[in-house]
Order: sequence, then structure tokens, then C-alpha cells
Amino acid sequence: MHTYEDLMRFLGDYVKLDDILWLLSDSEVHSYGQVIISFNTNSKVVLGVNVIFTHRLGGGLEDVRVEFLISTDISASKFLTSQYMDLIKSGAEVLVKKEGISVFYRVKSLGNTSLKQYVDNVCKILEIDSINLSFLKYSFLEGLNAG
Repeated sequence: MHTYEDLMRFLGDYVKLDDILWLLSDSEVHSYGQVIISFNTNSKVVLGVNVIFTHRLGGGLEDVRVEFLISTDISASKFLTSQYMDLIKSGAEVLVKKEGISVFYRVKSLGNTSLKQYVDNVCKILEIDSINLSFLKYSFLEGLNAG
């Protein structure tokens, strides 16, 4: 199980500390199970990034994932012949759908890594310049908290 401090270190400067504390407090008060923190990007390839986790009642975070929303405008042949396999080798789960590509990473050690490291890794694999993230919104999914 991950701690709140681990989440704060993982998110770094992408989300203000007060916003993270509010989010965790609101999640616990309303017994929301799944929390999604969404970011916009300045990229035409990586359209968005989500940090998704389960918030347990009484504290603690589990099942932390990072999702990258990839545009369908990328070169299909290049993606399927090399980038797809490189993403898989890097530990990602890749979901190809009509409206875009989702790349998921399960974060095993939240306290020893950062969101920036995941962003930089995906940019390297997709051969794009580093991208900037800007906070978009928080979302909650009710009824999933096993507490």
C-alpha cells in the first residue's frame, strides 16, 4: 500500500499540495474508491495523461496506474512495427481502439519514481520532444472502495 506522501512525491510539481490534500480528504469523506487526476498536454501525439488509483478508507493508496492517451494520427506502421513492442517491453499495457491508443503503466513503487519519469519514457519511445503537463481535473468513481 502506498502513502499520501508517496503520491505527493510522485506527482511532484504537477499538482499543488493543497489540491492533493483536498482531493484525498474529499475522497475519504465521500467514500469514493477510484480517483482519477487528469492532465492536458502540449502535444499532438500524447493528448492527455491520467493518474488513477484506489483510495482506501482510513488512508493508503493501492493499484496506482498512469494512462497515456495517444492520438490515432501517429504513423501506424511505425507504431505497430517498433513503438508498440518497445512500450510492451517497458512494462506498459497497450490498448488500441478506434478513437485512440491507451498506454497503461502499473506503478509498483510510488515512492521511488515520479510521473515525470513515466512521461519522459513514453516520449522517448514515441520519439517526440518532452511534453508539458497541465492539471485539468479530478474525477471520482463511487462505490468501489472496499475500505
